[in-house]
Amino acid sequence: MCNSMNSRDKNNLKFLLNASPEILFEWYLQSSADDRAYAEELLTQASVALTMQHLESLDNIDHTDIASNYLKKFQR
Repeated sequence: MCNSMNSRDKNNLKFLLNASPEILFEWYLQSSADDRAYAEELLTQASVALTMQHLESLDNIDHTDIASNYLKKFQR
């Protein structure tokens, strides 16, 4: 997902995203503050990467077509 993540990071992110609430709760009880900070950083990196992908996809939209179609409603 994120280019700066190594395979260990990606596997840990996969765990965080796919674990059940019960498993996450058990992990949380057994984790250290450093573990939780690392998990938060992984989730933040993934969130930023997804946001950037979304913004890049918006750049591919032809905004003039959207505006033209909208304005047709008011033209007679």
